[in-house]
Amino acid sequence: MNIDEAQDIAMRTLVEYTEKDKYMILGDRTKEFDIGWTFFAERKEFIETGNPLLQGPGVGWIFVDRETGAAELLSSAISTERSVDEIRTKKLE
Repeated sequence: MNIDEAQDIAMRTLVEYTEKDKYMILGDRTKEFDIGWTFFAERKEFIETGNPLLQGPGVGWIFVDRETGAAELLSSAISTERSVDEIRTKKLE
């Protein structure tokens, strides 16, 4: 799997959990890890205008597994690095 395929999966996951066409993935915040990628999404209106009043509740990070293509939403309360470390640990169990 490559990053483009992973981003497509992240976008489909985003649409499942949010209002269609209200959010977009910020490519410059994408992080690559040995086991997959994390993608960050924000409301389109906020990105287009920069108006903080249009900044919606955060979706947080979406992790896409490099091997399986499985996607999951990560908590924004902890760092992506820590979340990915926890996923990596679970995969080794």
